[in-house]
Amino acid sequence: SQEYLLVSQHKSGTVEAEQAQRLMNKEIQTLSEQPLDVLIDAPWNTVGLATNRAMLHRVKPSCMAHFNRNPFEMLVSGYLYHKASSERWTRWSFSSAIYNTTRCCEIDYDNGQMSQFCKGSHTEYICNLWSEGLARDNMESREGVYAGLLPDAKLDENVADYLRRVDPDAGLVANFVWAYNTSFA
Repeated sequence: SQEYLLVSQHKSGTVEAEQAQRLMNKEIQTLSEQPLDVLIDAPWNTVGLATNRAMLHRVKPSCMAHFNRNPFEMLVSGYLYHKASSERWTRWSFSSAIYNTTRCCEIDYDNGQMSQFCKGSHTEYICNLWSEGLARDNMESREGVYAGLLPDAKLDENVADYLRRVDPDAGLVANFVWAYNTSFA
């Protein structure tokens, strides 16, 4: 059997990939007189989080289509989306994100294929990755290459509140720091 993957990173076409997956699978079922052993998937929570080659390994033979988006559009979209507190993790305080990174999650593999969960737990790998990005935002606001461009993040505030507090230029830099460690990794 063949596996076809529509791969996207955060803010690079996840919703589009999921819609395409549903429509393609529906069309395959409509056109086929007998069930086909074909899988079209949009695994944003595994392959879409890949930061190294091992994370891309699949058990079945696979063909991957990677969704790309203009990185500047991706940053502006992410900035506005995160500022609006549109996802649960944007409401995590910087201090809880830093704490979460101290409990680093090791990626689990099932038959050599990346699982969405951390090894030995029910914690999703994405939670660990988002926490690392938030912890990096907090650290970069105090020291490092971008410290001069970013007002200090308060440990008790979350990224959505931080993005609403700082000016848009600083907000875009903060979103770049987060995306560099997550979506662009």
